[in-house]
Amino acid sequence: MLDVVDVSELDIDGAARVGLAYAEALDVAGELDASIDVLERLCTRLLAAQRHQQAAFAAMRVVMALTESADLHRAVGRGEELLALLPPEVMTSDEVVRLESTIIWAYVARGDATYARYRGRRLLERTRAHGSRRALSSVHWNLAFVDEALGDADAALEQLESAIALAGEDEVDRDLPRLRLDRAYLLVTVDPPRAQEALADLDAARTALEIGESQVELARAASVRSRAWLLLGDSDAAARYAVEAVDLLRDGVRRDAASAHEVLGDALLAQLSPTEAVKEYRSAADLLDMIASGRSAATLWRRIGDRLRVAGDDDARVAEAYSRALAAAGVRGTLPPLSRGRS
Repeated sequence: MLDVVDVSELDIDGAARVGLAYAEALDVAGELDASIDVLERLCTRLLAAQRHQQAAFAAMRVVMALTESADLHRAVGRGEELLALLPPEVMTSDEVVRLESTIIWAYVARGDATYARYRGRRLLERTRAHGSRRALSSVHWNLAFVDEALGDADAALEQLESAIALAGEDEVDRDLPRLRLDRAYLLVTVDPPRAQEALADLDAARTALEIGESQVELARAASVRSRAWLLLGDSDAAARYAVEAVDLLRDGVRRDAASAHEVLGDALLAQLSPTEAVKEYRSAADLLDMIASGRSAATLWRRIGDRLRVAGDDDARVAEAYSRALAAAGVRGTLPPLSRGRS
């Protein structure tokens, strides 16, 4: 096991390889806090050894893990701290551009989409002038999250298309299958949705995602498959994949777990099982309590409120969800109880 490997006799580069592999194994196993601890120690050692590009890569992984665990303020703050420790001469390297792109993603997840767009456009200009194709792909990739958070799924899809074109056919670090996964998600959210194309992207990415064994990525793929099949009118397939997504994220705290329960609720509602659907929507609401305020949380709360209302949950819970949406968006006060009236 990697956790019992003695790295004290290894040089800094060997220790870095072992540390990154161990952190990845912990992440795949769902032990995010332990993975973050390993990465933080590795960052400290790499910075002390002036291995700045390797330190930037480890720092990017720290920001990703913190964002995945919904510790969004810490993700932004720690990412900015680590970025500030890097010298100017490495700022156009792939690793540093990807670190800053990931910080922009954390800003989006925290709800700071307007600032993220400003920061992302500046980074895009610098990377076009000085960066590699791979670095430029990373910037377009994270700008897609900005556009999606601002409600422009078509613009987000264009950003992903640019990222995929720049990535080419080389699946280094599994970027290409991850890009396909994100494109599949956007394809089921554009108007009109393109469910068949989404399934084709998921099929193309399936082998690489399964080899990677990341529970988060596999769960996301299952959630998107569920949405696609629901759009195509197959509620049984939608429910089967939604259950898979929920099961994959049952242990640990992940931002995607709330969405998995939401997707399962949608499939159950399509199967005319409103009572079971309400249970899943309530589970999603419980998980949302662990997500920081901001646009992303407000949007999720609003969706849950809409779904609880359609599924026939009691008025107090529906009003609470809408109130949480307003609070996450920074609007003070609470909503009065809804009156359903006579039918």
